[in-house]
Amino acid sequence: MSRIVPVVSSNVDAKVAATLSQVKASLRMVPNLFATLAHAPVVLDGYLSLSKMLSRGRVSVAQREIVALAVGQENEISTLPLGAYGHGQGCRCERG
Repeated sequence: MSRIVPVVSSNVDAKVAATLSQVKASLRMVPNLFATLAHAPVVLDGYLSLSKMLSRGRVSVAQREIVALAVGQENEISTLPLGAYGHGQGCRCERG
C-alpha cells in the first residue's frame, strides 16, 4: 500500500509554512495528519477551519479527547499525545 509522505516544513511555500507554524504553536507539534494535508494547502485550511468550527460546539475538550483516544485505539494509533486533539489542553478526565 502506498502512503503519502508528510511534507517537510523547510520545503513548503511561505503560506503553508505559516499555517504549520500556527499548528505547532497551538499543539506544540505538527501531527503527521496536518503535515500530509499540507500537500494540498486548500485541504489543510479547510480541515483547520472545520476543526475550529466544531470546537465551538457543545462537546467539551474532555469529550473530544475521549472520542479521539477511542478512535485512535480502534485504529491502533498509539503515537498521538493526549493533547493532540484538544488544541494543547490536556484531558482532565476522572475515572468513575
